[in-house]
Amino acid sequence: MSEALRTEKLLLSKETIPADKGSIAGIGTLTRNSAIAMAGGLLSQGLKFVVYLYIARAFSSSDFGSVAFANAINAFVYVISQFGFPVFGARSVARSGRVEPQLLLAIACCRAGLAVLGTIAALGFLVLTPGATARDYALVGFFGLSNVPLAGLFDWVFQGLNRQSVSAVLNVIWQFFWLAFTYIGARAWNNIVVVPVALLAAGVIASLAGILWIRLSNVMEPSRLSANGLREQIWKTMSTGHLLGTGTILLNILIWTDTIVVRLQLGDRAVGWYAAGNRVAMAVSMLSNFYMQAAFPLLCGTSVTNLAAFQGHFQRAYNELMLLFLPGSVWGLFYAPAVILFLFKRQEYLAAVPVFRIFQLTLPLVVINLLFGTGILLAFHEDRAYRRILIAAVVVLFVLCPLFARLGGIQGAALATLTAYAVSVVLFHIRGRRLVQPSHWEALALPALGGLAAALLGLLVHAGLFLAIAILVIAYAGMFLSYRRRLLAGSTA
Repeated sequence: MSEALRTEKLLLSKETIPADKGSIAGIGTLTRNSAIAMAGGLLSQGLKFVVYLYIARAFSSSDFGSVAFANAINAFVYVISQFGFPVFGARSVARSGRVEPQLLLAIACCRAGLAVLGTIAALGFLVLTPGATARDYALVGFFGLSNVPLAGLFDWVFQGLNRQSVSAVLNVIWQFFWLAFTYIGARAWNNIVVVPVALLAAGVIASLAGILWIRLSNVMEPSRLSANGLREQIWKTMSTGHLLGTGTILLNILIWTDTIVVRLQLGDRAVGWYAAGNRVAMAVSMLSNFYMQAAFPLLCGTSVTNLAAFQGHFQRAYNELMLLFLPGSVWGLFYAPAVILFLFKRQEYLAAVPVFRIFQLTLPLVVINLLFGTGILLAFHEDRAYRRILIAAVVVLFVLCPLFARLGGIQGAALATLTAYAVSVVLFHIRGRRLVQPSHWEALALPALGGLAAALLGLLVHAGLFLAIAILVIAYAGMFLSYRRRLLAGSTA
């Protein structure tokens, strides 16, 4: 997996299928699977965002900042426990069309063990953190341990089998029970520590559902399990997937470092405002991961068999991701204060408006970064190049974020994040352009103009937030109809 595929071999492949046939056959699959994955992702991320809204409203801004800080640390524990194993497992299942019990158990053991080690490392980090309180230790510890039961979630199995609906349902179960347990715990004990404890309990329930679903689905290959075979499979999984795993860790460092820097340099209230400003954009950007879960198997397949079909599928994914995320991002630049007040209901959170606007610019870069990194480099197995580019982006963030935060407060930290993502996107594009030549105008022009037109029309008629949202929804409908007509015209041609 770590070796890059040579372009010459791809061009000379004897298994190449006609470009038109591959493109047309893949359109329905890409659209259907992406729609299912996005719908499930939207619901699960919506539930997750409701959890954060409830915490912000039910507890003080200092408590909310503590949760944001602990959850930022937990993001590193989460990605350490993942270590790219879901992508590795889904790719293996997609290629073989079967689920091997040894691989299933090996990935579960690796994830559970790494989750424990990551939690210990996170608590060790707190020991070195000035001003860490007992509450911080409790929050980080329970957040970290919540990753242990997720080793048995096995949603990646159903992603590899192209059963996106099952994967979506499992994630919705997880987030729903987190919301329910958080609400019950907060009402009963009014202690912020109930938040990670609720996440831990929700993970147990979701994982039990995943295990039961696999047993009832009869997707497991009959096989005899042995301790020696399991040890060999664990070693093979770790050694084969280490490049992808380190790349995944770097990607999450890019996502969460700024929040930790803000907490350490500027305090709990500042990180609460910062989280209020960046959580909307980062939560929305997570939906692109669900889209890529569906698109990735198709991109991987055509990268080996048909470069012309790959170009078509990649451009389609680029167009659709920008159509989904860019109009709302442009619109959000103009309606940031209204959105912040509606979501958080407190005047003090207006301090987050500049951060919110900067992250509306960062949002499309996050999505493009995922598409170009995963959709090009990982699809062509260029894992080393993928890791090198993310290292460069992380170095930029490590250098600029503390400096900009010191000079410009929470706005400076947000600008550092924007810069790091811009560097990553440029490097991914430079590395990938020898494999695919995307049309940026085709992907960006209509969504950007549509979002801008919706925002300006709302301002022209002095629309309140709900009327402005209605105008944006109408603009989205018009853009989707225009895009659909273009697709139908292309298919007919």
